[in-house]
Amino acid sequence: MRDVNDYAEKYTTDDFENEYQVKYRRKKMIELVKKYPHKNILETGCAFESFAKFFDDFDHFTIVEPADKFYKNAVETFKDRKDIEIVYGLFEDNIAQLNDILKRRGGGGIRLYNCFVVAPRVRTTDRFLEKNH
Repeated sequence: MRDVNDYAEKYTTDDFENEYQVKYRRKKMIELVKKYPHKNILETGCAFESFAKFFDDFDHFTIVEPADKFYKNAVETFKDRKDIEIVYGLFEDNIAQLNDILKRRGGGGIRLYNCFVVAPRVRTTDRFLEKNH
């Protein structure tokens, strides 16, 4: 398993990642959210700029972030937002907590995933959203 804090450090110093990949992924995700709008959004891995900064048409936004520096930044960035929850750790290690969040909000389900973390192909994300919209 990869060391998420080491990954975060490399992520923040990689010019290609920051100059090109981040902008491309953000643009594609914004397009997809507009195409498949949801009221409850789950973002797995937010780095230094969560997608929550770029959307305002949601009821609840949950961020799952395993890297210390990215988690702390998200907590500070969204400390005054009651509609955004930040969970520390890996997605697969927080299923119970995510289920509790869903129950607390009365169900409905979180249906939008930042699938770039799982499969970094926008076409795959588009198909996932189309089937789960």
